[in-house]
Amino acid sequence: MKKNLFITCALGLLTCAFSAQASNNPWEYYWAGGNYSSSYFQKYDSTFGVSLTGMHAWATEEGEPNQFGGLLDIHSNIDSGSVYHMLSLTSGYMVGEHTYMGRKRFRESVPVLAGYTLNLPLSEKASFYLGGKAGIAWSYAETRGSSSYAVSTPGGVATGSSSGVLASTSKTAFTYALSVGFSFAISEKTDFKIGYEMFSFKGLDPFHAVEIGFSWNF
Repeated sequence: MKKNLFITCALGLLTCAFSAQASNNPWEYYWAGGNYSSSYFQKYDSTFGVSLTGMHAWATEEGEPNQFGGLLDIHSNIDSGSVYHMLSLTSGYMVGEHTYMGRKRFRESVPVLAGYTLNLPLSEKASFYLGGKAGIAWSYAETRGSSSYAVSTPGGVATGSSSGVLASTSKTAFTYALSVGFSFAISEKTDFKIGYEMFSFKGLDPFHAVEIGFSWNF
């Protein structure tokens, strides 16, 4: 239920963004004959850029917390005429915590991913993007709560309880991500991005995320 509701909301956001772009003169910046008259691809003549993206990711595995965080990437643009390609190196930080069956589950992760994104222009100022990334991620998880124990002794059985960190694990594992969304030019060198991303750490079910951010080209 949670997974289906999230995917429906994410697709709704993307549909609204596309519809707004497709409508007649949704923003003055996009009007024909507006102040910005450069070609769409002119700003991608530069080689490098950076992007800063915030995300909220929903876990699909029972007991796993949702993740909040931000990603920073350094990318290179390659203009091929009708489309442009982007090669990127991405890292960031994500963290989440929730209570499940009376115990608190905490997870944090730091991914390092290399990626490729294909950008398809929808108009002079907007494009649709589709991309993928792969690499590794360091992840730390712990479970906090209380537990009871029983120990055999010469005089019988001794019982008691303990609380705090019951279990913890730290590992580095393969990670991949797939993303889709829209980007809109808000200045000569700056884009606003909104999209959906699915990512997965090895050994865990995928996470589904809404991502919003900005990209600057130099």
